[in-house]
Amino acid sequence: MLLTQTVDKLDALGLFGMVLGLREQLESSQYLSLSFDERLGLLVDREAETRDSRRLAVRLKAAKLRQEATVEDLDFRAPRGLDRSVVLGLAQAGWVAANVSSAASSGALRTWATRSISNPLNPPHPPPDPATGATFSQHVFTTG
Repeated sequence: MLLTQTVDKLDALGLFGMVLGLREQLESSQYLSLSFDERLGLLVDREAETRDSRRLAVRLKAAKLRQEATVEDLDFRAPRGLDRSVVLGLAQAGWVAANVSSAASSGALRTWATRSISNPLNPPHPPPDPATGATFSQHVFTTG
């Protein structure tokens, strides 16, 4: 099978990452020393990365965030009383898996948690828990 036909079929199948990876492999001589399995693995990795990037871009666009802010943009030198280790620890979102499913007993709390995860630098104010009257953060930090 000719290479152009292969590229056309990959394109038709929607494997755009593999097409990019294959073109990259053909243009560079550094891939010649790799075995078939290694080169195929690199193509599959490239496809997975391309899909993940596309999925993230679509989700960020759909989120319609008011501002583009990242944890990396924070200036810890400014006198705001931010503890670098605490902020970076929260940015890892390990607390989400441990606490949100058990703490978010009502739909409103799950909605708040989702919004705060999508934009952790500007979370909405959490609604109180209808059962206890406690806010989400009070509930998480007292039951965790």
